[in-house]
Amino acid sequence: DKQEALALAGQEKFDLVFLDLVLKEVDGVKVYKEIKGILPEATIVVMTGYPQKAKELEGAVEISGCLYKPFELEGILEYIEKLKVKK
Repeated sequence: DKQEALALAGQEKFDLVFLDLVLKEVDGVKVYKEIKGILPEATIVVMTGYPQKAKELEGAVEISGCLYKPFELEGILEYIEKLKVKK
């Protein structure tokens, strides 16, 4: 839920955010920009089953990474480990 996500982003300091680009009620790109405005230092990894959607976002904003669906939990954990190494 967009409102809940934005409320949490305003209350807590998150270092890492996973965001699905295709949401039922709102455009994931818009939510990305709103979260980045609240948490400018956060690493935001987008998730999508639509690679073209991720490419469109990359053209509009700087994304930290992308996970393509479908993926397994192990894939997410490996991705987090790679992000830790980069920092």
